[in-house]
Amino acid sequence: VSRLVPYKKVDLAIEVFNQLGWKLKIVGSGSEKKSLKQMARDNIELVGELTELELLSYYQECTGLLVCQEEDFGLVSLEAQACGKPVLAFNKGGAAETVINGKTGLLFEKQSVTSLREALEKFKTREFSSKVCRENALKYNRDNFKKNFLREINKLWEHKNLKITT
Repeated sequence: VSRLVPYKKVDLAIEVFNQLGWKLKIVGSGSEKKSLKQMARDNIELVGELTELELLSYYQECTGLLVCQEEDFGLVSLEAQACGKPVLAFNKGGAAETVINGKTGLLFEKQSVTSLREALEKFKTREFSSKVCRENALKYNRDNFKKNFLREINKLWEHKNLKITT
């Protein structure tokens, strides 16, 4: 689930899934759609954009979500976990903060074919608890997020004897 633009690294996912021959559904649209479609073999489907209800159905039916890019704070990993699905994500950025490695998914270290392929093969053999995934996603609901954010800001300002309240 992604915009199809270069920094999202969808081409990396396609390259690895082409090698493995495993099914992959790519949800989204963008400037790279045509070149990605040309790159993809028959085991890969570029679905296009979906409504929220259609996307929910895809999350419910999928094995897991793959996030190849570094994001500041991507919501798709939390959406998947809220649906009880594990996430395989690049170990930098927002997904690295929202995925509990080994519990709600796995993290891979390099944006390379070898690193992603090894992570996918490991991911396929693991079992993840839908309940644990959902519980983790709930930690990031609006109220909890606000409370945790303020706590972290206050820690930073503590040394200046300042405090932020709402």
